[in-house]
Amino acid sequence: MTNNNNGSSEFDVVIVGAGFAGMYQLKRMREASFSAVVLETADDVGGTWYWNRYPGARCDILTVDYSYSWDRELEKEWVWSERYATQPEILRYAQFVADKHDLRRDIRFNTRVNAARWDE
Repeated sequence: MTNNNNGSSEFDVVIVGAGFAGMYQLKRMREASFSAVVLETADDVGGTWYWNRYPGARCDILTVDYSYSWDRELEKEWVWSERYATQPEILRYAQFVADKHDLRRDIRFNTRVNAARWDE
């Protein structure tokens, strides 16, 4: 990461959204030694599972499919309470992963992307 004279920062990678895919991408970019930042409109991780809080919200696929298989230790630490988990449990899992891998330090919450421009 470099800082410009105008106070802005430059990153190798900018990821939009701190849902499951965005958190995974951040982890992978760190492993590849890229400087990365996630821009997230919400005030926490979770993506769809942060926003969809309607009564009875749950996944329609086996919850284990939401598990990050790249972390074998995580698979031992987290036990899903049911086969088709509810929104609160899936959100807690996302938060657990963010904490375990210290992902929040590279996520700018309450940040909306209004425009983007490719600079080759």
